Amino acid sequence: MGLKLESKSRNVGWYETRPSETVVIFIHGVFSNSEKCWTASGDIFWPELLANDPRIKCPRIFLAEFYTSYSSGDYGIEECAKEVYGQLNRVDSNLNESPLSFPKIVFVAHSTGGIVARYILDQYRESFVGKDVGLCLYASPSYGSKLANLLGIIGRFAGHKLARELKWGSDILVNLESRFVQLVHSDRMKLVGLEAIENNAPLSIPILRTRVVESTSAARYFGNRKIVPNTDHSSIVKPVDHSSVSHQLLIDFLLNEKLLTTNSNLKQIKYPSLFDRYQTKFEDFYLSRDADGELSSLFNQYSLWVSGPPGFGKTVALTRVIELGDHYVRYISLAACVGSPARYLMLVINSELSKIAVDDSLPINDCLRNTAEIISAECKRMPFCLFIEEIPIADEEEFSTFVELIFALLNILNSCDNFKLILSSIFHPDRVPPELEKNYERMQILKWLPWDDEDFEKLADILTLDTGIELDAELLSGELENNPRQLKQLFRDKLRNRSERKSPL
Repeated sequence: MGLKLESKSRNVGWYETRPSETVVIFIHGVFSNSEKCWTASGDIFWPELLANDPRIKCPRIFLAEFYTSYSSGDYGIEECAKEVYGQLNRVDSNLNESPLSFPKIVFVAHSTGGIVARYILDQYRESFVGKDVGLCLYASPSYGSKLANLLGIIGRFAGHKLARELKWGSDILVNLESRFVQLVHSDRMKLVGLEAIENNAPLSIPILRTRVVESTSAARYFGNRKIVPNTDHSSIVKPVDHSSVSHQLLIDFLLNEKLLTTNSNLKQIKYPSLFDRYQTKFEDFYLSRDADGELSSLFNQYSLWVSGPPGFGKTVALTRVIELGDHYVRYISLAACVGSPARYLMLVINSELSKIAVDDSLPINDCLRNTAEIISAECKRMPFCLFIEEIPIADEEEFSTFVELIFALLNILNSCDNFKLILSSIFHPDRVPPELEKNYERMQILKWLPWDDEDFEKLADILTLDTGIELDAELLSGELENNPRQLKQLFRDKLRNRSERKSPL
């Protein structure tokens, strides 16, 4: 069950703004709103369950709403779609970027909200070109509802346009059906979907067998369809915990379609203190030193270049600072480029960011401009951090050239305030051309401090507590040279030896 987050509004707008390239947009159904639609008994709010699911990297979450009431008059599907599209296409008063600016967009729509979402995808399809789009339809009457025929009769007398349009086979739904089927099978956008179908009639009345939305209306476009057991039209979008079928369907869809990335489950890691790469789930096993506090303070204001010998935790510390911040981050390792000149390393960085093959014929100035354009575009959507690690240059002259190219890139990005560049290297960037020295105001260059005896012993205590392995004090103060990487490897070796001794012959 998710934790209750009292400070977060459940009204229209951003609910979760942690850095992510994916935005999940919740759209409620008729006669409802974001608070009522997604909240189960016990005040369990589905967007909150999603934000706190430990299996996934948390997406950004937006709550969309449209005007719907018993007295909404001639406010029909078209008007509802225009209202929601306006919310999705504008920067809000807190200067949060628009939901449609993200590269991966997922609609989670209940009932009439699914019709609104399909109308938006059809009418404003140019806004989704080049994006990965997911459409999760929960009990959505794509072809209308037979029970809504009663609403249609009421709608004629009460002047309720939306009620009339929701009846089975209404003109607007038939027309939208034809256009949307073409859209699903076109190459205008990458569109994948999920259709979840309610299992029971409303109010659990045994003699009432008709569901609000029958499967013939709720499952029409995607092969990914599922009847959700023991749910009616309302409860299908009110999961009570992370194991609820409705929620599990959404998680499986997001991960299988690569719309979100997964987080490893901490419980599956036997000795989390021996991590190599920092993730926030390892925070309880991370020893924070004075150097980490300084790094965190500097990261709030500057780009960073940290140099030092391998194995002393500079890359881990930089990764931690970034992961605990609010930037969307791209990690680029140059470890595979051993022996390559500085120019080629810059081509690889450009290739990784642009997701195209390395073009060895590209002039270096064009490479720098292209890289800067990609970074600038990312920064328009969210705070962006580029972390370049494992810089494999041993030649002093080539390293100096690489330093010059990095600072030339920073010079092009001089007006980009939403960007941090982080580098980790063995060699220290001492020499910078005079014409590029002004970029020192944006970049802090640090030598990573060695570990003192006290901090090294504290790390050994953390590893001992987690693994049950105790080391001789003389060993700690001798051959390991206060190197955290060597210390962790020694613990791994001893664990392996212990396991081998326990194994049967």
